[in-house]
Amino acid sequence: MFNVLRSTFNVKYGPLNFFLFLLISVVLLPCQVMGDEFRLVPSATLKEQYNDNVFYTITDRKSDWVTTLSPALELINKTEKLDVGLQARVDLLYFNEQTDLNAVDQFYKGKLYYSPTNRLRLGAEAGYARDSQPDRDIETTGLVLTAIKRERKTFGVSGDWRITDTTLTALSYKYDRDRYDRLYADIESQYVDLNVSRDIYPDTKGRLNVGYARFYVPGSSTTDNYTGTVGISYAFHELWTFLIDAGPRYTRTHFNVPTLYLTPSGYAVGIEERMNDGSGWVGQVAMTYKGERASGSLAAARNIMPASGTTGAASRNSLTLDIRYRFIYELSAFVRAYYFTNKSNPGEFSSRAIDETTTQVVPGLRYEFTRDIALEASYTYSKTKYEQTDTSAERNSFLVSFRIQHALLE
Repeated sequence: MFNVLRSTFNVKYGPLNFFLFLLISVVLLPCQVMGDEFRLVPSATLKEQYNDNVFYTITDRKSDWVTTLSPALELINKTEKLDVGLQARVDLLYFNEQTDLNAVDQFYKGKLYYSPTNRLRLGAEAGYARDSQPDRDIETTGLVLTAIKRERKTFGVSGDWRITDTTLTALSYKYDRDRYDRLYADIESQYVDLNVSRDIYPDTKGRLNVGYARFYVPGSSTTDNYTGTVGISYAFHELWTFLIDAGPRYTRTHFNVPTLYLTPSGYAVGIEERMNDGSGWVGQVAMTYKGERASGSLAAARNIMPASGTTGAASRNSLTLDIRYRFIYELSAFVRAYYFTNKSNPGEFSSRAIDETTTQVVPGLRYEFTRDIALEASYTYSKTKYEQTDTSAERNSFLVSFRIQHALLE
């Protein structure tokens, strides 16, 4: 089934075809169903950044000024039964000295959700990205790459069914594919998740999740990860919500290992398949606060996840913090912080060892002149420690961005 879905996505329904399908769906919809909310929002963001380690290297650090111009377009169409969204953005990056890093990065996303009944909701999402920056994944995985171009495709389908007034079940499938121009290993990831939640007390839900994931590195390794968690979510005091899930995992990885064989004419190189089985635990904890002036979230998670660009997967622990405070309507402050560990022993989830710890802190200020015009300034400190060699890479950057947008066809 996975191979059929993957083949269909790659050949017949690539990202651009999916966006075209969504656009045609919106255009052909009868006028009366477009009456709830329909917006076309073009925007442009200009960023000026000073980066004291543009390659994010341990030694021989290079600093530079980077100018980024990002034109974007977003389409939104929401009705009682339909939710359609399209996003397209191009990042034009200009480096003052390291001109070899000049690039045109592209990002496209689309979604289509439809509710045929009050109890059933079906959806599909797709995305395409062509990026090149070393820190492109640092806020999502903690892993750092070099300035090698990558093509990423994503596709997913899902269905939510409210069985009763108190019980909701959701089934989803997601496929990701990363392809690098050179140097790094390509990887494909597939996920299947079944979630069930049920009201057990006022403002309290019981949660059950069963998941399966496969991470495939062509010619190197295949990892199958099975998980099961139980947990609760609780909303209290109207402003706070709390969620916790935990449970066991079972992981099996197959490796293709180059091996020397003795033959009558001498030695020959062949491929030997090896296997590793392992078990452990996975889980997540999250707390959010939404007040009139302040809002924030704190989340921690643990699971086996793909390590894009390496030769397999890794055991990942993550801790993220996001705090925002509005002094007045126009002026607000924020602090974002990230902490990641990615670890895999040789022959565990990856054919080579991975042992990295990444920390990043981003404080900043934002001033909104109007709903459509905003100015933002921030400072970012990043550090990645490579435990195997007891070395680390550090980076400081200062960023000022100006964004303007204007909604059309509202």
